[in-house]
Amino acid sequence: MATGSDQELWERLRVGDHFALGELFDRYADDVRAFAFRRTASWSTADDVVQSTFLSTWRRFQRN
Repeated sequence: MATGSDQELWERLRVGDHFALGELFDRYADDVRAFAFRRTASWSTADDVVQSTFLSTWRRFQRN
């Protein structure tokens, strides 16, 4: 179960807590997937967008 505010999760992610990304994923992956599906009309592409979105987020925070 996801805990903490979004702001708290982003701060945890900023300091390298990979569990925070998991919580953000649990909280928002379905919304990202639905958004991507509405734009692409493809569940497969929507799944790729979700993966890319969260992977890019992780990589961005790992560089800081």
